[in-house]
Amino acid sequence: MKEEYNLQKSYENYSLGNIDRNTYLLERDVLQGHISTLEREKIAQEEVLVNIKQDKRKAYQWIRDIFSANGIDKLPTELVQSLVDKVIVYANHDFEVVYKFNIESLKEDKNE
Repeated sequence: MKEEYNLQKSYENYSLGNIDRNTYLLERDVLQGHISTLEREKIAQEEVLVNIKQDKRKAYQWIRDIFSANGIDKLPTELVQSLVDKVIVYANHDFEVVYKFNIESLKEDKNE
């Protein structure tokens, strides 16, 4: 990592007498702050990656479940339970099916 290299160079300059102690300590604190920030960002990105992999597994399972129903007249209870999160029934007897997996979540956000 660039910051670790710069930290090492700063110490070398201090040990050779090229910079004074206060300058070295200031540079060290700044570089250690950068390193800490980068490590936190790395952990956050790793968590995002884990979530993406989990979503991918869910998507594949959902797609497999959908295609397993191809050509049958009545869906088995287990299949319905694996696909449907809930069914909302409104007062006027209309209803809405909320699926466990939202295919829209796989699409890229165009604002990013």
